[in-house]
Amino acid sequence: MDSDLSHAKFNGSELQWSEAPPETHMEYYDNDDGSYGCGQVSYGPFYQANLRGASFNRCRFKNADFRDAENILEADFTGAKGLEDAFFDNDEIRAAVLAQAAGGSAA
Repeated sequence: MDSDLSHAKFNGSELQWSEAPPETHMEYYDNDDGSYGCGQVSYGPFYQANLRGASFNRCRFKNADFRDAENILEADFTGAKGLEDAFFDNDEIRAAVLAQAAGGSAA
């Protein structure tokens, strides 16, 4: 969390977490006055981590959560496996990372 992983090399590593990430890191609740509120109750492992230039080339992921990672589209995921079930901020980022992992380029 909140790390500078710019230009870090994880090439060929196996990166796995023992449990699948939660669907959301937020908790929604009712206040005593009838209003609604929410608060962040957990953080993903790459929360606000700078991934600019980081290399995950040929990595194997299990239960990965890249939500709130910074500069994720500037990281190298070429040949990475296990990203199909990973969590990303949105479908556009997911598609770009999966395309790169498959050896293609994002549209």
